[in-house]
Amino acid sequence: MLPNTNPKCPFLLFCCCFFLLLLHTISFACQNTEREALLRFKSTLHDPTCRLSSWQGDNCCQWRHITCRQGISGHVISLNLRNPRSSYDLPLDWKQSALSGEISPSLLSLTQLQHLDLSLNYFNGTPMPYFLGSLKNLMYLNLSNAGFSGVIPHQLGNLDRLMVLDLSALYGEQWVRADDLGWLSGLSSLKYLDLSAANLTSVKDWMEAIILMPSIEVVRLLECLLVEIPGYVPNLNMSSLSVLEIDYNSFDSILPPWFWALGGLTYLSCVGCGFYGSMIDSILMSVKLFDEGSSGLLARTNLCYLIYMDLSHNSIEGDIAEFFNIVTGCKLGSSLQTLRLGTNRMNGTLSERVGKMTALGYLDLSNNFLFGPMPKEIGELKHLQTLDLSNNSIMGNLPVNW
Repeated sequence: MLPNTNPKCPFLLFCCCFFLLLLHTISFACQNTEREALLRFKSTLHDPTCRLSSWQGDNCCQWRHITCRQGISGHVISLNLRNPRSSYDLPLDWKQSALSGEISPSLLSLTQLQHLDLSLNYFNGTPMPYFLGSLKNLMYLNLSNAGFSGVIPHQLGNLDRLMVLDLSALYGEQWVRADDLGWLSGLSSLKYLDLSAANLTSVKDWMEAIILMPSIEVVRLLECLLVEIPGYVPNLNMSSLSVLEIDYNSFDSILPPWFWALGGLTYLSCVGCGFYGSMIDSILMSVKLFDEGSSGLLARTNLCYLIYMDLSHNSIEGDIAEFFNIVTGCKLGSSLQTLRLGTNRMNGTLSERVGKMTALGYLDLSNNFLFGPMPKEIGELKHLQTLDLSNNSIMGNLPVNW
């Protein structure tokens, strides 16, 4: 059989290659207005390590730290200027590589921007830009540890597509503050919120504001100078919330019972929050307040879903054996992986039911008022890697098979 000698074939092949080359060129060509906006943004910044040195030429889609949407439009969808040197990278001085200066409103020309990361830079106490609330397509906003100060702008509540908001700072450095958190109700798509080290002293209804976010999964409010925590939260229906961290606030309050009524909570950390009172009473109160019509204690509390619990460094009381009896009577007995109750006022003897907590990898009951024999059932915890029972009055040795 003779080979195909159709003269149209080479021409068609050439056309296809030319079209693909043209499409590739078009897909990476940025908008002129967006290129000019980025150059204006660059002109207001101090860049000590020349991170923006590639920002030249006509095609901003080829610049470093920029991502464009592939296709004919070529709109900028991501601007990632996170400082490559972490503030924890000692002895390196992270400020030596930090961008500084002012954030230009020219960013508003990036109408399709979805991802903005300015974290770990140092804007030296300048106000957090309120106009970022007009970037309606933002889905990710990270301004953590960037040296902004002043009031968190309420305009951020206009970002109804936002899924991640991180405004946290290094602990001990309250740069930004909020007088209220009502603006959070506008963030209908938000899944992750971190305001750690923001000054929330004046915020009275922080938990109520969180409840109004229907999609929220992770809330981190560590060291926010919070002093009030509600004893009861009405209309508590937060099956989406899985992580709550409120460490190092100063509530000076009884342990609130609504902790145990959060529908999908798997991670709870409240280290050094000044909680006191009986943990058992708190669990029983959650049953009374939130699920009075259900039958069975464990069916009426969501304590069973936790995989991580850290309530250390408080003044929480209760019989440790009674606590183990509750948690091993439900799913928690096989799901809880970390239990930290150190430096509290727990008392009583260790129950043999501790051996039913088969998923435990970390158990800290140090600095309490526990006494009695070491239960041999601890030897059944095959995944246990860390056990701290120090500064109690527990007698006996660890099982030889542990």
